Amino acid sequence: MEHIILFGHKLLNSGMASVILINVEVRQMDRFANYFDISILETRLVAEAFMSRRQFTRPNGRQYAGLVLVIDGSAEYHFESHSSKAEKGDLIFLAQSSAAYYFDIESEMYHYLYIDFLISKKDASQQKSHVIKYDNEKMMRFLFEKILNVWIRRKSNFLLECKSLLYQIFSQITIDAEEEKTKTEQMDKIKNSIEYLLENYTEKGTSISHAASISNLSEVHFRRVFKEIVSMPPIKYLNMLRIEKAKELLKNTSISVSDIVDAVGYSNVNYFCKRFKKETGLTPSQYRKNNFQ
Repeated sequence: MEHIILFGHKLLNSGMASVILINVEVRQMDRFANYFDISILETRLVAEAFMSRRQFTRPNGRQYAGLVLVIDGSAEYHFESHSSKAEKGDLIFLAQSSAAYYFDIESEMYHYLYIDFLISKKDASQQKSHVIKYDNEKMMRFLFEKILNVWIRRKSNFLLECKSLLYQIFSQITIDAEEEKTKTEQMDKIKNSIEYLLENYTEKGTSISHAASISNLSEVHFRRVFKEIVSMPPIKYLNMLRIEKAKELLKNTSISVSDIVDAVGYSNVNYFCKRFKKETGLTPSQYRKNNFQ
C-alpha cells in the first residue's frame, strides 16, 4: 500500500501513558514540491458528488486528469501499481492515462469535490495517480468551493478564471509540500537527538546540550528546530518523558517517591515534586493514592 503522509506524530505506549513520540518514519509529501509544475490546457468539469457504498470502475483510464478533495467518508483506490485509502481531507490526483483504476466506497456516504482538466501529453506521460494525505484541508476546501462556484455561475471568462484558480490550488499544494520538505530535512537533523532523549531520559547526565551536539547543532539552533518539529521545547519534552515514567511507577509499584525521583533521572526531590504537580495538578503522593493499582 502506498500513500503520502504529511508530518505528524504517533503515540508511544511501552508501559507509559500516551507519551508523544516524534514519528521519524516516511515523510513523502516533499515529492510533490515540483509535481504540479504542469500546464493546464483546459478545465473540463468542476462538480460536487455524493455516492453511497459501491465500486466505481474506470477500465479505460481517464481522458482528462483529475483532482479530488474528500469532504467526508472514505474509499479505497486501486491504481495500476498500488492501492491507497482516501479519507476526509485527503486529495486524490487522478492521472490523465489509459491505465485502468477503480475505487471501493467504504462509508455509507462518500462526499467529494472534483476537478477534471486537460494537460499536455508530455506532462501526462510523467504523472501517476496518488492519494495525498493532506493537512491543509480548510484552505483546500475554500479553493475547491471557490472554483465550483465560478463553474456553476458561468460568467464571462469563467473558463479562464477556473484555470487561474486551479493553478492557485497547484501552488498551494506546492507551498505545503515545500514546507513539508523543510520539516523532513529538519527532522533528519534531530532524529538522532530525539532517540538519545528517548533512550536516556532516566539518566541524570542526560542534557539538552549533549542532544544538540549529537545533531551537530548549536544549542540555540537545536532548541529552535526541536520546537518547530515537536511543538514544545526539548527540556519540556525531556520532563514529559520523566513525569510519564514517574506516573507509571507511582501507579504500579510501591517504590518510595525519593527512589522514583532517582529512577527517572531527577536529582532533587523538591524540584521533581514541583514539576510533577505542575504537570498533573497533584503531588506524587496524591497521584499514587488516586491511581495505585
